[in-house]
Amino acid sequence: MAKAYQVMLETAIKEAQKEPKGFDVLMVEVFETFMKLEREMFLEKSQNKKEEKNKGNGFYERYIPSFHGALHLKVPRDRLGVFKPLMLEVARKQSDACSELAIALYTKGLSTRSVEEIIRPIFGERMSPSKVSELAQRLQPIREAWQQRLLSEEYFAIQIDAIRLHVRRETVYHEACFVVMGIKPDGRREILGLYLFPEEGSHAWREVFQNLIDRGLKKTSLVISDELTGIIDAVHEYYPSAQHQICLVHRKRNLINHIRSDQKQAFSDDFNTVFALDDMNNSLEAIEVRLESFIKKWKKSLPKITTSLEADKLQYYAAFLHFPFQVRRMIYTTNWIERLNRQIRKVTKRVAAFPSPDSLLNLVYMAIDQFQKGSYNRHIPAFYQYVKPLYEQSCNPIPPNPDTIF
Repeated sequence: MAKAYQVMLETAIKEAQKEPKGFDVLMVEVFETFMKLEREMFLEKSQNKKEEKNKGNGFYERYIPSFHGALHLKVPRDRLGVFKPLMLEVARKQSDACSELAIALYTKGLSTRSVEEIIRPIFGERMSPSKVSELAQRLQPIREAWQQRLLSEEYFAIQIDAIRLHVRRETVYHEACFVVMGIKPDGRREILGLYLFPEEGSHAWREVFQNLIDRGLKKTSLVISDELTGIIDAVHEYYPSAQHQICLVHRKRNLINHIRSDQKQAFSDDFNTVFALDDMNNSLEAIEVRLESFIKKWKKSLPKITTSLEADKLQYYAAFLHFPFQVRRMIYTTNWIERLNRQIRKVTKRVAAFPSPDSLLNLVYMAIDQFQKGSYNRHIPAFYQYVKPLYEQSCNPIPPNPDTIF
């Protein structure tokens, strides 16, 4: 069969080369001659069968990608409508591969113009910036279905963070794009939701949590977030049985920005000592004593430290104590979702302002889709060994005594 197609192709090229023509005209004649010969072979083969006799039935028009845009072809057809030219399938696969590569490059942070410069030498096809943007827009129904999909009823933890991006509604505004990540008992991570609000606040978080519950997420043991506006009250309202860990990395970073350069290292070391993540015998009472000494030592250099590390919020800074020692370094911070946000910033930084909320969400979704196909989809040994068994033994994995050491 392969030899027959090779003979057909050679015949088609010879027919097309009888007169000097432009390259695109030459390609049209090669394609059309090839398809006509292919139909002849198809009909000849069908004559040997007992079913209804088939025959040629004119042509229909198709456009396929080319080195200089698109080729306008007359495609031969048969009376029964069963003949499918091989050349059209090859062209379709190339076009699909070209589009997939364009989207992949776009979501890696390349500009639309850079995508076109890469695509053309590989596929011989022009991919204008507007074409790349149009391909991205086609993902909107997929993104909307993803946002509305059903979730598992329970996750061990959810991480939450917000990233600010410029988007145009009536005017350009710096809006909050909220990303929610679920952590399963075995440590695998899944992006649960993507939300865009003009402002942060309890109203926004209530809408986020209600959406998660409506889609099936009824229970979580831990919520990890920065100290975002209104989030503490919202967590209490929608997930009252969950512990709430305020990200210590963000808290230290915000404080250290107000410390003299020559004192930053000492301040950081003292801060780490207060929470003692590597101390298996750590307790809320011990942290409270160390925090008091820490505040006294640094109050002169940083007067705002008393309000930034309020004693009545210690339960939120030390919620990690409720969970197995072996996973505490992975749940005291929002670093996992911060890694994702860095990828989102890389992809979105070339856009000064998105023309619409949908265009912003589409691009962020593409970045998320590419990102979570990597290591986040694999389980973490410490979670698999120390957290997952708690879910298999009990519906409530949180020990009744917060000082329990595993």
